[in-house]
Amino acid sequence: MVESGLTLSLFRKGTALPESTAPIFDEARLAIGDRADGPTMLEEIGRAQKGAYDSMLFIRGEEPVGLICCESVDDDARLTFGHVLRSFSSKKAAVFNMAVDALVDKQFKVIRSNLTWPEPEGFSETAVAMGFVVVDRLSMVIEGDPGRTTGPLPHGTEIVRWSPEYFDDVARTMCETADPMDRVVYPQYQTHEGCKAMLRNILENKYGEFLPRQSFIALSGGRFAGYLLSILLPDGTILIVDIAVDPAFRRSGIGGAMIDSIVGGSDKKRIYLAVTTSNREAESLYRSKGFRVETAVRQHILAPGRGK
Repeated sequence: MVESGLTLSLFRKGTALPESTAPIFDEARLAIGDRADGPTMLEEIGRAQKGAYDSMLFIRGEEPVGLICCESVDDDARLTFGHVLRSFSSKKAAVFNMAVDALVDKQFKVIRSNLTWPEPEGFSETAVAMGFVVVDRLSMVIEGDPGRTTGPLPHGTEIVRWSPEYFDDVARTMCETADPMDRVVYPQYQTHEGCKAMLRNILENKYGEFLPRQSFIALSGGRFAGYLLSILLPDGTILIVDIAVDPAFRRSGIGGAMIDSIVGGSDKKRIYLAVTTSNREAESLYRSKGFRVETAVRQHILAPGRGK
């Protein structure tokens, strides 16, 4: 693929990247400076350099210009890292366009990125011009606390560990309770079948290692009332990938009790979750349980055929 004098070369996940990419990674590391999310970005760069993602290398003549990496689950692609050498900064728009076009050609239904890259300027503006929708989200964190106990619950309510028998209940509740902006970030939430597919991917470790002992089901009088699902990320942290309470059981302490359960049962591991800034009720709950905001993220989402 050639555009604006650039050539794109694709390196599949697990393939060693050529030595010519080293200056791109070196400059990217230096560009991070003292950013608060610097350690996380350095880990992402390290994984990219080791071939943990599919990588698109952009070349002009024989000179490397930049690199964009992505990972995919089914028909959903996430751009994980990108950097264009400063000497070619005028090529940022062309690089981003070529990367997105390559993914569109592969029939991905959703292309997304937080663009938490060392130098996102230029990429973000190009994404918006291409039709990406921007959603503001907060990344929140808490440390596991083995001393945390579950608060009082209404009579007949209990929190139990994940069991496959609740698959259909979880998928149904996932679809019915998703926040409107979360439906933009993850279009799978828009349909019952999409939620079932997402839940299967979680259970099959496609987003990270599913943690059944740190995933919970809430029952009230024997009826399904809510769920919390968590995964282990490559860096050893835990991500609460989804949490929801059936509307009939809200404001009874169930959501907080499930959070208490994972915080109290995760030793001292760091536990993350993400929430859209429009979901004030959820953010308030997380803050009340001790979560603090680590970073504010502007997630960019494109559904080819709708925005482009």
